[in-house]
Amino acid sequence: MCKSVLVVDDDRAAVHALSKLLKDEGYAVTERFNGEEAWDYLSSTSAPPCLILLDLIMPVMDGREFRRHQVADAALSNIPVVLMTVVPPGPDQELSDVPVLKKPIVLEELLDTVVANCGPLTATHEAVRHQRPTETEPIAARRPRRR
Repeated sequence: MCKSVLVVDDDRAAVHALSKLLKDEGYAVTERFNGEEAWDYLSSTSAPPCLILLDLIMPVMDGREFRRHQVADAALSNIPVVLMTVVPPGPDQELSDVPVLKKPIVLEELLDTVVANCGPLTATHEAVRHQRPTETEPIAARRPRRR
């Protein structure tokens, strides 16, 4: 099963933090910083990801426009997308059927989402994951302090 995740967010620190966490869990991660970069990557790769973690509000191409492009492309429309946003889209909006991870993202919810879409972690990663004392702490709170 595919173990690759595409993380798309204009907050570079958030992308790098998510990427590090997912790589530590054994997933391959591709980072992009706006919808246009993500679309260019997705349109040209021969190995699409099993999941796209997509910020909603970004410059150049936002999450809505990216999703419109993805849904219109039969070859890419089946890749699951999970929005990452502070304010989820309302029920009357076009993205109401897309799952949402509310920011600040909780590590346990993130990992559960990735596992559900990309397959289970290895036994070693699963054991380590369940030993973490702060797995429900928001990822933003886990960032190292700058000196």
